[in-house]
Parts: sequence; C-alpha cells; structure tokens
Amino acid sequence: MRLVPIAKKPTRKKKVSKRKTSKPKTVKRKPAQPARVGSVKDAQKKWIKNAHDERAVANGCVFDERAAMNVVDFFATCLRHSKGSDWGGKPFILLPWEIDDVVYPVFGWKQLDGFRRIRVCHIWVPKKTGKSTLGSGLGIFLLAADGEPGSEVYSVATKRDQAAIVHAEAINMVRAADNFDGELKINESTHVISHPASMSKYATLAADSKGSEGINAHGFIIDEMHAWDNRAFWNTLRYATRSRKQPLTFVLSTAGIYDVESIGHQQYTYAAAWRKGKRQNQRFHAFIAEASPKDAENIEDPEVHRKANPSYGVTIDPAEMMAEAKLIKDMPSDRNNFLRYCLNIWVEAANPWLTHDKWDACLADYGEADLVGRKCFGGLDLASKIDLAAFVMLFPPDGSTRKWQLLTRFFLPSDNILELKKKTGVDYLEWERRGWLILTDGGETDYETIKEQIVADAARFKIEQIGADKWEL
Repeated sequence: MRLVPIAKKPTRKKKVSKRKTSKPKTVKRKPAQPARVGSVKDAQKKWIKNAHDERAVANGCVFDERAAMNVVDFFATCLRHSKGSDWGGKPFILLPWEIDDVVYPVFGWKQLDGFRRIRVCHIWVPKKTGKSTLGSGLGIFLLAADGEPGSEVYSVATKRDQAAIVHAEAINMVRAADNFDGELKINESTHVISHPASMSKYATLAADSKGSEGINAHGFIIDEMHAWDNRAFWNTLRYATRSRKQPLTFVLSTAGIYDVESIGHQQYTYAAAWRKGKRQNQRFHAFIAEASPKDAENIEDPEVHRKANPSYGVTIDPAEMMAEAKLIKDMPSDRNNFLRYCLNIWVEAANPWLTHDKWDACLADYGEADLVGRKCFGGLDLASKIDLAAFVMLFPPDGSTRKWQLLTRFFLPSDNILELKKKTGVDYLEWERRGWLILTDGGETDYETIKEQIVADAARFKIEQIGADKWEL
C-alpha cells in the first residue's frame, strides 16, 4: 500500500524563477502529546505495521506524518538524479518501497519527547535497486534538513574507495540541485560537503583510514555490510552517536558469502530475526527484499525476480534480468553470482565446488578410537600468529565403513585469542573446551607442539603420507 501519491509532482509557487525556488524546510520538533493507548491506536492504526510498532504505541510513541512527508518532499524538491539517460537531471521521486518501507517508518515514528524512535535502519536488497542512491539522498537530508546543529554525517565502508561510491553520488546530487542557493559547499580536495549555516559536514569514513575514534556522528550511511570483516571498526561506529538526541544509522547491503562468524552475516541474521518478531527492538527497523533458497531452483520465474527486487520494472529491466537468468544454463559457474546480486540470496562461495548442505550430509558418528590402526593420509597447513594452523588426516574406506572419514587438529597461539575474538567474534576458549582447538603457548604458533602432535598421531594411525604447501617446508 502506498502511503502517499508519489506520482504527483511537488507543489511549487507560480511565477518563481529557477533560482528562487523554496529552500528545504525542516519540521520543528514538538513534544508528542500523551494520550490513551487505545485512542492513539485507533487514530494511527494504518501506521502500525508490526509488533514493534504495537509496543512503541503502548510506550507512548506516535506517528508524525508531517515529519515523514517532509523527507519525501525534500527528495522531490531539492534533489536530482545525476546518472543515466532515463534519470539524469530529473527530480528524485522516491519509489513506493522507499517511502512505505524506509522513509515513513524511520522518520515518522516519534517518542513522547518529540525525537525519532528509530535509530538504526537496515536495507538488504539486490544490486541495481537504487540503495546507494537512496543512501546518498538520506545523507544530504541528515546534513542539511534535519535541524541538527553541528551535524556530522559519514558515508562509511571498510575501504575508502567503497565509501566514496555513495559519497560521490551525494556530491553529484548537490551539484545537480537547483534549490540550495549555495547553502551547501563542496571542498574539491577533501570532497567534504558542508552546510556552513549549521556548521555541519558530510564526509567519507573507512576502516583503512585514520580518525574514526574521535567522531561525534549524527548519521552513518554504511555501504555493503556483507563485506565487513573489521569488528573493532564496527564497534567504534556503534558508540560514535551516543551524544546525539536522534542519530540515524543506515546499513545498505546485498547478500554476501555465507560465513556464520562474519559481522555482515550476523547483522543480516539479526535484521531477519527482527522482521519475524524474534528480536524485540523498538529503535531498530529493517527492510529485506530477497528470494528464498527454494526460489533458487526457479531462477527463470518472473515472480521470483519480482519478489526479490522492489525496484523491478523501474531500475531493474525485467527483460534484461530474464536474459541473465537464462545464461546461467550455459554458464553454471556464474549461478551463485546471480543468486547474490539479482535475488539477494546468501551463498557459500562465489563459485563453490562443495556446498554446506552437501558437507552436512557427510556427517557421521565416529570417534578417534574407531580410527586407531587405520591407514590415512595427512595434510599440513601452518600459520604464524593470527591464523589457525591445521593438521588433518583423511581415512579411506575399509572393512569397517564405506565412507571416507576425517580427523582434524587445529592450533592457535594462546596470547592472540582475545584479539582474534574482537575481530571475528569467535570464542576460541570455548572451542578449546570442546576439544576443537589446541592452544599453544606464547604469541606465535609453536611448531614444536604441532610436531609432537603429528608424532603422537603417527604412533596411533598408519599415516602413509603428509602433504604440505611448499612455502611452509
């Protein structure tokens, strides 16, 4: 259901020159008026979309349609697209899903004190849906039209080049706009967009750059969360908004390579659980458009394409998408790329030779005692400080079983486990307690410990041969 008629052009006063169009206006915050929960729900029933909204209303939150519409009007009146023959130079008219599922819930819901209820919004959609362009516009709004003195807004990514993608589009929008009357300045050397009247700025921020510790952010536009691997940087961002009254963090991403320990997948999992009501967080909001793993078997079905792409038929050409789906028959190695980029499905690898479901199907119940005296072949992968070293033995089928069986040994320096836990989120001490990991003393892998383990294993099992990377020998 569309909340506003987006096809209608923004209202402008007649006989006003191009340079005299009205400047973006911000909605003055007014404390929400206390009311009986029942009466609020009756009056604003159409804005309550989930159990989180229900609980928010019970806690005194109200929906401010004027504040939400102010953002929609800002995009249409002040911003213009800068790319493409179909879009370049035209007003930024938000699409129905951008209004209904992002802008209205995020900017409309208010607490009793008049400040926004939502503080973090996740948007997980396929490539070419327009998420980066939307993020650029949201960044400009938080900079210039949110009524926040000294606002600091950042386009964020793990790499500076990636952060620059969203930010470059924001700069192009400012240059293409005809409604700021010079109120926004662009520093051509640093690429910082500033709003001198409120002493605010909009800049890039990346994990591979310095200066993230001292920021006092009002807004983050975080791009491609699926690729994040720097947990320390993510934690820095989480606490960089604490002194602001109504900060906003937007996470924009497409599905990535499945890794249960990665920050990106953990954030996606939380967002998906929140949408299903399995996580209670009234300050969080998420929009996810994706096909299901079952849909992956029907990649030539137009309904599957439509299901995963909220901009289907607008920024996504149905004919082009169908052509790409049909190509997969002749180029099966590209299948997982199609699943990720076009259907927003997490995959095991870009071009996997073994999938998780096939690996899990190999599960068998046996222990070390069952392998004593059996012939096997070893594989050795060494590491120095911050990676796991491994010695793995592969046992061929014999008279006792028809399956190949594995016995694994993993090693890690004990002095580095806390640092690695911060980076990866893995509790290596728990791994040791479960017998999955051998901790060696010191800050570097103790090769003598690995040697002793191999000698001990050779006494129990018939190791025919051990293969290792030549670099390690």
